[in-house]
Amino acid sequence: MSDQEFECSLMEVKEWFHIEKEEESKKKHGYYSSTHLPVKGYGTKVWSVVVYIEVDHNLHRESGFTDDQIVEGCLKFINKPETRRHRKPRYGSKFSIDSYKMMDNNLISASLVTDLRNNKNFWGKGWKAR
Repeated sequence: MSDQEFECSLMEVKEWFHIEKEEESKKKHGYYSSTHLPVKGYGTKVWSVVVYIEVDHNLHRESGFTDDQIVEGCLKFINKPETRRHRKPRYGSKFSIDSYKMMDNNLISASLVTDLRNNKNFWGKGWKAR
């Protein structure tokens, strides 16, 4: 695991991003996934959030970092509190990576695992196992 940290952010998305006429709609930083993942405790203790991470990954690749190191560095940055005054991470919970895909437009499409079933920063609510 890398000690490197990369400054990045979660892209804001509309609730119905595929509908173009919603210009003034509210935006949040991702969606809770309704897909069942093969992760221990999924649906009872952990849930999946689908996000787009904005980072200049081509710049970091040129510096010699691998895609895994870039994603780990971004998660390290996202999981840290904004300032010393804030004690909790920006999005309320520590994320871990489930899967990701590097995209051409300086975005990373990622599925993150969190221990919060409901968070105001994301659309929807985590799927509950019975």
